[in-house]
Amino acid sequence: MDTNYNRIKVADLEKNQPDKILSTNSTGELVFTDINEISIDNYNALDFTNAGKALDARQGKVLKDLIDTGLKPQITINTGVNNITTDTLDANGLQQQGRNVIINNGVNPISITVKGGINNIITYTKFGTGEISFVQGEGRTLTQVDGTAILNGVVGSTATLVSIGTIDLLRISNA
Repeated sequence: MDTNYNRIKVADLEKNQPDKILSTNSTGELVFTDINEISIDNYNALDFTNAGKALDARQGKVLKDLIDTGLKPQITINTGVNNITTDTLDANGLQQQGRNVIINNGVNPISITVKGGINNIITYTKFGTGEISFVQGEGRTLTQVDGTAILNGVVGSTATLVSIGTIDLLRISNA
């Protein structure tokens, strides 16, 4: 096999040709190609699974945002107000659905109105000493699995709220 055509002189590289890249053509010869003629095959969607496609910067940003905010399994709601809802966001704008929510209400008693309409689960951990009452929202049916809707145990007591359609199942574990 003759490879003489693949040899390149240093003088050939010193031609000061901006925006050129050294590449191999279809016959295996080394040639200078205009960098603007190089095309990259990419697909701008997060659902594409075929190999050989480049990740776009916008896709990377979406993935980073999901990692930074969307995948946090636990959030904290610090509250000095008397009433919040299951739609109340944490300080970073994260929703409660699908997460463990630490309720830091200090000594203040609060109520959480159960809203929604989607199937989800939220667990609550009491971080304050004030009691937390769960209240049935409009158009909802709140079923107290343990016969109580008041989280009034020590710090670390928990509640689990499972919503199925308009039915909300509340399990309280006061320690």
